[in-house]
Amino acid sequence: RGIAWQTPEVTFYHNDEYREIDIDMEVAVAVADQVIEAPARDDLILRRAPGCTLAAALTFECDFAGVVGPIRALLRWVGMHGHAPAGALREVHLSGPAHPFPGETAAAGLPVIELQIPIAPLAAIS
Repeated sequence: RGIAWQTPEVTFYHNDEYREIDIDMEVAVAVADQVIEAPARDDLILRRAPGCTLAAALTFECDFAGVVGPIRALLRWVGMHGHAPAGALREVHLSGPAHPFPGETAAAGLPVIELQIPIAPLAAIS
């Protein structure tokens, strides 16, 4: 018996700085609140994504390979406005999954992506 997942798919990037290789990331999807126990699989973990009280976000259309520019723009905006990242960068796939399951087709047109990053004022971090 499988677990039905809900949209949107989210990718969490846990690295403290931009990296081309050895990226610490996880892909997540929402599941119904009734699901309380994961199937016995080593590659599947159920947990609640951490919330935050303050975040910066950017929504755009772009192929997934072109997401680096918007990430840099969002991080630049955060720094220019006196804040710093305070958690994992989140890439929310609003138009569907980044990699459809075999036999499924990707959404037509450019993907709609929302980047979200928890932030804190620089004064609160030091």
